[in-house]
Amino acid sequence: MQKRAKVVFLSGLVFALAILLLPILSNAQFPDKPITIIVPWAPGGSTDLAARTLAGVAGQQHLPAAVAVVNRPGAGGSIGTNEIAKSKPDGYNLGLTTGSCLVIEPHLKKLPYTSDDYIPIMQVFHEESIIAAHPSKPYNNIKELVEYAKANPKQIIAGIHAPLTTGHMAFLQLQAEQNIELKIVPMGGGGPMKTGLLGGHIDIAPLGIAEALPYVKTNQMKILGLTGSKGHPQVPANLLCEKQGYPLIAPVVGVLIAPKGTPTERLKILHDGFKKAYDDPTFKKIAAGVNLEIEYLDGQAAREQLNRYYKHYGDLIKRIGLDKENK
Repeated sequence: MQKRAKVVFLSGLVFALAILLLPILSNAQFPDKPITIIVPWAPGGSTDLAARTLAGVAGQQHLPAAVAVVNRPGAGGSIGTNEIAKSKPDGYNLGLTTGSCLVIEPHLKKLPYTSDDYIPIMQVFHEESIIAAHPSKPYNNIKELVEYAKANPKQIIAGIHAPLTTGHMAFLQLQAEQNIELKIVPMGGGGPMKTGLLGGHIDIAPLGIAEALPYVKTNQMKILGLTGSKGHPQVPANLLCEKQGYPLIAPVVGVLIAPKGTPTERLKILHDGFKKAYDDPTFKKIAAGVNLEIEYLDGQAAREQLNRYYKHYGDLIKRIGLDKENK
């Protein structure tokens, strides 16, 4: 009888230990199948470029599983961002999304997700926008653009990624503060916007530095201004919008996120794997080669920066009266 009781006790102990060790064993094997990164924009833009570059290096060298990138464009990035936030929180479903989906749109419309629905893993890039123009246009800086717009209302066709993106907000700010009217046309992403500008279908566009500089160098585009205050070594200092007297910002912030509920242990594995990929000379060389402005922040710091931009755009929306227009 005692022998049987001892066997039952040991069996129960083994079972209990197995239950306790299951999360550890599970995470030790994670990831054991492909990871998906959703990009809520069309192919060809800075976010898509950053995601594919990081995924390639991470999947080949720093994570034990492949990393695939899937584009889910639409509704100013909110369709893809919502898909990320509402996907299964198992560590296999991630997203690389941009700030406009998280810090602008929530001020102006009801979204199917909130900031509580996602967890920032790390910031991958942070760049301001080049206000680029087709080279045939008669304006060569923001001042000349404003003067032309005043003399020719609604004649300048301004392409944007989508409504309520950071580039759109910069154009709305310029319109409100300079009393001009642009013809603003959503293009659906950085890739289509770049193509539209190169083809002369739009006159100006806020493009990421990585998107614009190769075409500036071949005289297929020209720079009217660079938003923000940091500047860039390949953009003349006198073309900084702030120095021209037009303090516009249009940050394109790429943050790797996971849906709420993703296990902490798996988030750490993901962070560490993607951070190794970020630090890899291969990733840095590719990023430098395409002028991608990579800038790492850990998850907490990325959240804090997004909160600062959230406040900035909330204040701007009230200042230019956009909140009243959307009520």
